[in-house]
Amino acid sequence: RPTQTAQPAQRSIRYDDPRSARAEEGLIRILYLDPGAAKGKTLPPPESFSSPVLARLYRELLRRVQTGETISMAVLAGQFTGDEMSHFTSVLGAPEDLSHADKAISDYIAVITGRTEDAEDDLRALAEKYRKTKSFGG
Repeated sequence: RPTQTAQPAQRSIRYDDPRSARAEEGLIRILYLDPGAAKGKTLPPPESFSSPVLARLYRELLRRVQTGETISMAVLAGQFTGDEMSHFTSVLGAPEDLSHADKAISDYIAVITGRTEDAEDDLRALAEKYRKTKSFGG
């Protein structure tokens, strides 16, 4: 039940990892509302996002922040579908306390990168298991 409520309203968009996706949404929201809040931070690459749709939006926001281009819903509208834009509108319209943006960015990054590291650890453990039990690669 909680996983269902963590899913976007748009049926065409689904999150495989709702916890990470919520952190991804938060990071995107802060970048959109205050691009300068990310200065001095080591931001995760878009490839570490669990949601392909959010990764595409994040990639575009990062590009615009780095090049100093305008960031607005109107500018983004030409690059995404109607469902995606509707979802982005709800993501960007969610409340975000920018007075604590620095801490929030750090927390969001920890969740996003922790997910990636957990997946890598799982793969290493699986490879080790196969190596021991099936003489795989050893």
